[in-house]
Amino acid sequence: MLISPAGEFRLEKGLAINAGRKKAKVFIASLSSEQMESLRALLSRPQILSLNTPSKPGVSYGVPTRDADIFAAQIPRGEKIQSIYFIQDDYHSKWPPGLKDIEKWFLKVSGQKRVEDKTKQPNNCAAL
Repeated sequence: MLISPAGEFRLEKGLAINAGRKKAKVFIASLSSEQMESLRALLSRPQILSLNTPSKPGVSYGVPTRDADIFAAQIPRGEKIQSIYFIQDDYHSKWPPGLKDIEKWFLKVSGQKRVEDKTKQPNNCAAL
């Protein structure tokens, strides 16, 4: 999910398939001011501010796994960007403190009404 400061968001839902190709649909919608405020409060928590991704994230790279959840975020922090990357799979079973709350927020928001934008190609929600 890519979220602008004004609350517009882009969500890609789909499956990663062979050779890293992705079959996904692109959806667009807007967050309410309450949803944005809730996200800002979550991102301001000390346990999120202190998260530090290792220089080589994802020990699972190259290790076969049937099911994995990946949390990747780039969060503007003034002049810098906080990059967070964690995998939850057969080898990594717990999110760091704070990420579970962001996951709950995401699941709630991603379930709201949105419109598929068939003119857009998936790009892993990269900011252009």
